[in-house]
Amino acid sequence: EQPTLYIYQNNKASLNALVGKVYNAISGFELLLWNGNIVEGLDSSDADPRTAVGLDRPGRRLVIVIVDGRQSGYSEGATLAEMAQLLQQHGAWSGMNMDGGGSTTLVIEGADGQPEVLNSPVHQGIPGNERPVGNHLGIQAKR
Repeated sequence: EQPTLYIYQNNKASLNALVGKVYNAISGFELLLWNGNIVEGLDSSDADPRTAVGLDRPGRRLVIVIVDGRQSGYSEGATLAEMAQLLQQHGAWSGMNMDGGGSTTLVIEGADGQPEVLNSPVHQGIPGNERPVGNHLGIQAKR
């Protein structure tokens, strides 16, 4: 019942529709966009830190949206409805909400080869504190 992002070896992906042999997959909590439309009935009142992923219509472009939250004066967070709108505004055709809260962390490889956190995660009420999690979505760009 939870949506799944399927990733194939040819650098294509699909959301909630298995198309061929899967190379990697990761599940989320709820669909936000489907066939270009925002899913009806999404929560529009609870703002929290959020992570969402979406795909453009051909499934070649992955859209990642991270919103910090629970940090007064910096970011209160986003609702599920707001996340759907953000995905749509950035060209996603389908999209899902991943885990959020203290798990919302965006990391890149820094110039020195070490991990560099780009956002302000919050765990146990402490801004900048990362939550230990069991899985992640890692992407390696080809140079």
